[in-house]
Amino acid sequence: MSLKLFNSKAFTVEGFTPSPTPEYVWPDIEKLNPRPISTWEGMDVTDIQEMRKPMMDGCMYSFETDKLEKINLGFLVFMKRMAGTFITLFPRDNYDFPVFSAELIENPGNLHFLMDMHPLRDLVIDEWYRQKYLDPVEPLWKEYADIHNDVNPNNWWRSFLSTYPVSGRHKPAEDRSNINRVAEYLSKYLDYYLTEVVAKAGPQNDAAGLEFANRKKKAIRMIYRTRDPGAGPLVRVMGVEGAKKIVACLF
Repeated sequence: MSLKLFNSKAFTVEGFTPSPTPEYVWPDIEKLNPRPISTWEGMDVTDIQEMRKPMMDGCMYSFETDKLEKINLGFLVFMKRMAGTFITLFPRDNYDFPVFSAELIENPGNLHFLMDMHPLRDLVIDEWYRQKYLDPVEPLWKEYADIHNDVNPNNWWRSFLSTYPVSGRHKPAEDRSNINRVAEYLSKYLDYYLTEVVAKAGPQNDAAGLEFANRKKKAIRMIYRTRDPGAGPLVRVMGVEGAKKIVACLF
């Protein structure tokens, strides 16, 4: 699949130039040789691969691999004044490695950034899980400590975080170089997830552990779908069915 599908410059933005976050992260995802998904939960999702609406432009693509039941990468521009990159990756049911989630939303005067690897095990009972999947990212997390400077107000989001979450709100520098640094951090964090977590994970034979992981994965997905504050604006822009597709593909 061509990188041009994720060209952030293909959509009109007024008042600023968004960070080319899709261009940062797509090469990492492309290394997986992902297979495009055209149908998800019984819905044809090819019509949201490129969207041109009066109040929103953007693209949203979903993929799968042998280990990942869904990879979603989206870039949406609202009212030509706000741009957002949205990335989620969910493991298949026979794996228990964390769910990856990130969003970077920017406008001329502000940037909002969230990122985490949501654990699918209890980190107190299964301490090995934290040590195996999460702790190795700590040096990177500390290197960019200035970026996670905010406490997200949504307690439902905080309820399923790892020990290394990122939540940041920033004012862009005049040349927006600090925003590009956020995109750089996202790319490095995602690269860790893909090369050190997904690539090295194996199928799990612990039936009880997998049952817990899949229950938690389903719960995380449904909480996102029903609590995320972006769902309401999407309904106004895309209609109920269009918004349903976008939210289902994201989560």
